[in-house]
Amino acid sequence: MKTEYQKCMDGEFFTADSEMSQIIYRCKRLVRSLNDTDMENTSERKRIMGELLGSIGDNVHIDIDFHCEYGINIHCGNDVIINMNCTFVDNNRIDIGNNVLIASDVKMYTATHTTDVTGRTNTPENKKTSGCFCRTYSKPITIEDNVS
Repeated sequence: MKTEYQKCMDGEFFTADSEMSQIIYRCKRLVRSLNDTDMENTSERKRIMGELLGSIGDNVHIDIDFHCEYGINIHCGNDVIINMNCTFVDNNRIDIGNNVLIASDVKMYTATHTTDVTGRTNTPENKKTSGCFCRTYSKPITIEDNVS
């Protein structure tokens, strides 16, 4: 039987469980540390980014205020700039290639929910299959090399 995290990564309907909550709490602590670390303290910022992200290349800059959901699902190539006030809802993979510039206030959301209102109705069947009235699923995002 798949875990909720496996369902999430496979693009199936999922409900955040205690395992996923722990990933989120860890991420939020690291994001707070990253955003609170002086921009000139590049070695500490690099250390935090290495712990926060799934993988990180060389010469990656993440400006403040950065926000993400899991962190571990974000994979950055080399020579990447993520400008200020960006939010990545990384319930699934976000792959960022090499030589990528991401502008200020960019929001990337891998998670979504059904647009069919019957799938969002608070019925006993929906509660049984998803744990809540809103069934969530996620799809990966890929940003190719040399995108700005």
